[in-house]
Amino acid sequence: MTIVVGIRCVKDVVIGTDSAATLASAHQPTIQKPLRQKIEIIQDQVIVAGTGEVGLGQRFVDTVEHSWDDPGFQQASVMDIGRGLSRDAIGDFSQTGAPQNAYGALEETRLN
Repeated sequence: MTIVVGIRCVKDVVIGTDSAATLASAHQPTIQKPLRQKIEIIQDQVIVAGTGEVGLGQRFVDTVEHSWDDPGFQQASVMDIGRGLSRDAIGDFSQTGAPQNAYGALEETRLN
């Protein structure tokens, strides 16, 4: 089981996770539970913390990285950013038959 916690403060955000990785084969968890960093920082501007299979987390980080490179992403509202990332991740995950609700994430974007 993964734990991801995010707390938004007045000027900052605190995000924490446990470190037990969920590895899977054909979306079935394996026995091995190595430790892994679950928080990624993208271009010193976006913090992503995820829960679920390691591979889905890597794919979500890739989705965020590609979105960040789109100039319209940084101009969008917070809600539109969340909707867009969710839509893109669900589309990506569904291409390989990942079950719904197999991955969850917190994302914090520092827009200047």
